[in-house]
Amino acid sequence: MDSLPMHLLELVIEGLTSFSDFVHFSVVCKSWYFAAKDHYNRRTMLVSSCHHPPPMLMICSDEEDTWNLYDFMNNKLLGMQVNVPSKRFCASKGWLIAMDKNFAVTLIRVKGRREKENSVIYLPPLTIPEGREAKWSADCDKYVFKASISADPILSVNDCIVTIIYRGWNQLAFIRLGKDNTWNYISEDRCIGTHFEEVVHAENKIYAVDYLSKLWTIDITSQCHEDDVKLVADGGKPSDYYVKSYLVDSSGEKELLMVRRYYYHGVNNNKRVTKKFKVYELDFNGCRWVEKRTLRDVALFLGDNSSISVPASKFPGCLPNCIYFTHDDDDVGREYEFFHDFGVYDVKNKRFLSVDTTHAATLVKKSKRPSIWVLPTFQFNLNKSFLRVKGRREKENSVIYLPPLTIPEGHEARWSANCDKYIFKASISADPILSANDCIVTIIYRGFNQLAFIRLGKDITWNYISEDRCVLIGTPFEKTVTAFEEVVHVNNKICAVDYWSNLWSIDITSQCHEDDVKLLADGAKQSNRYYVKSYLVDSSKERELLMVQRYYCHDEENNNKRVTTKFKVYELDFNRHRWVEKDTLGDVALFLGDNSSISVSASSLSGCLPNCIYFNHDIDDVEFEYDFFHDFGVHDVQDKKILPVDTVQGAMLVKKSKQPSVWVLPTFQL
Repeated sequence: MDSLPMHLLELVIEGLTSFSDFVHFSVVCKSWYFAAKDHYNRRTMLVSSCHHPPPMLMICSDEEDTWNLYDFMNNKLLGMQVNVPSKRFCASKGWLIAMDKNFAVTLIRVKGRREKENSVIYLPPLTIPEGREAKWSADCDKYVFKASISADPILSVNDCIVTIIYRGWNQLAFIRLGKDNTWNYISEDRCIGTHFEEVVHAENKIYAVDYLSKLWTIDITSQCHEDDVKLVADGGKPSDYYVKSYLVDSSGEKELLMVRRYYYHGVNNNKRVTKKFKVYELDFNGCRWVEKRTLRDVALFLGDNSSISVPASKFPGCLPNCIYFTHDDDDVGREYEFFHDFGVYDVKNKRFLSVDTTHAATLVKKSKRPSIWVLPTFQFNLNKSFLRVKGRREKENSVIYLPPLTIPEGHEARWSANCDKYIFKASISADPILSANDCIVTIIYRGFNQLAFIRLGKDITWNYISEDRCVLIGTPFEKTVTAFEEVVHVNNKICAVDYWSNLWSIDITSQCHEDDVKLLADGAKQSNRYYVKSYLVDSSKERELLMVQRYYCHDEENNNKRVTTKFKVYELDFNRHRWVEKDTLGDVALFLGDNSSISVSASSLSGCLPNCIYFNHDIDDVEFEYDFFHDFGVHDVQDKKILPVDTVQGAMLVKKSKQPSVWVLPTFQL
């Protein structure tokens, strides 16, 4: 299988349509896996919102916090399970949306076959009406009635707006990732008596339909959203049945659809039964709903998910002119023991198709949670990801997956087995959730310790700084490719220090990054006696850039134990482009290791020693395999000595650890 030419693999992949076929293809062997990975990365950004593949049906299983994925088009249960809490979710653009007991809204992208964890993004908490906290804390999974996201929060963060309909009077709130730090609430005074039932995003507007089928629009480009809430179209006629309305933005057809679902409850068993559907199209010019008798080639998928439109002819097994629906939340106030209101409705013939013989129907009838349509997402390993450590009140860490790195041909097997060592050092310029527009992730990757970076919301692949741009002439080895050791972000530039302590600058505002790689300062003198590693510290408040050289050796008589012997600190003279040695840090304390180097004002923090360097055992390029990671301590810059730390509890824990420790800045998610 591994010997099959790549162009033949591409031909095979082009013919795949269902999610399950794609998954099965990717696990045949390594070359097929990489072919699937590359194809998906190209397809992800090309597929428009109007050409979604049919969604999978996510069905709660008997096991706690475990869900099954079902390919309804092929009547096939996939051989993979989803591990998320057994609670109610909304779904949009391949993400699950839920609220926890602290009222924080979470976005969860379900893990793929090769991922260990789901991707989780925590958004700011919602403001709960005073006196209602206890009620909704106990019933938090029902507080969000419906939710929608306008774009993928990782791949298109600049365009991502999360809109929710929250309980009480089913009102609207939205947040723009990278722009808002809190939720924007649409006041009830602007939409008197309105209970919203679904929202969609189209052309910088939020369209929302209420329980009377009235259509409202909110212009989110306005500074004052209150003044831009407008009634676009009146609702349909009242009915003897309960009615729930859905919105579908069929972008490819440039039409906005509303679907009305008519249902009732059984007298004896309270079982909910859908009786019929009606489909309407918005007449933008006449500002009214016009009933449609046919969906033609389109299939719709309705439920607690954002409603999905699919061109049926492109996907075998998908029925055109049909509505696939699940048992979803409603405002009737009844407690359902089972969630059987599930099926397929033929729009043209106005009848329900039989689904009782399908495996899905059997699973749905056994489920104690409502099932939900989710769009498949594919994530492959060797991805660069970053993780924000959970706060005291958070149940999970926040994890964001970035596009995969390109591994040099022939080295995939080696680095797949040692993937945690492929990244030598990494840095982010800003918080990827709170300041997504300003977030640049820069890494130093193995091989020759070269640079790659990605700008969230702007780049869909990594930008690689070619080795040819960073070559030193006249070194002891005649011509040397630069091996970087640390990076910082300063004023739209990436500053990187190399093995020789030379400082380089990359202007990331340029369209051609290759032409903007410059040598800013030559290196400080190196030592023939010790190994030397360089660190960069951006002390923004002091408007200075520091370089710290760490001198260390290996104790051959003590199992090659690594020992740091001294540090030297230099400040960049921006005018003369050279490093100037500093004898003191003043009130500053530095924290060095596998983290981005940190500068702290010691006097503002009780117990923090000024004029000192706190250091731990980090990765190096010496190629020694360490059994323990004892090279840890505090260096007094003024007295040029290592302070004793053997008696502190941290030192004892470090000496027992089988992995290097790392300095992390605390984050608080309330």
